[in-house]
Amino acid sequence: MTLSEPVRQIVDDFPEVRYVVALRDRGWRFVGIGPDEVAQVLIGTRTWQGGWTDHFYLRSDTECWAARTAADDGLVWKQSGGLVAVASALLELPAPDQPGAPTLVLARDPSLRAPGRWLLGT
Repeated sequence: MTLSEPVRQIVDDFPEVRYVVALRDRGWRFVGIGPDEVAQVLIGTRTWQGGWTDHFYLRSDTECWAARTAADDGLVWKQSGGLVAVASALLELPAPDQPGAPTLVLARDPSLRAPGRWLLGT
């Protein structure tokens, strides 16, 4: 992975950020949300053919979650915990059309479009 100098400096200071960089290099799109151009939350998505979507939410190196949803908003996979554990699980998660990819719907409810409800119980 080739890193720009600013990203390299961030990874040097915060080595766990390399997992976010690895996700970005695999097609993830991220947006930081927070006041005054200071991101307090990092949200990411990766979409797949067939309507599958992977979701990522990072508040701190210890508060992170990820999920995969099917085209019908069914939750088929989730993981929560620290950044390294969650990002590692995402990096190992098979593409939806690959053997071993999760397909069993764990929950289906339109109100679950706020993915934090699945993992944080809110």
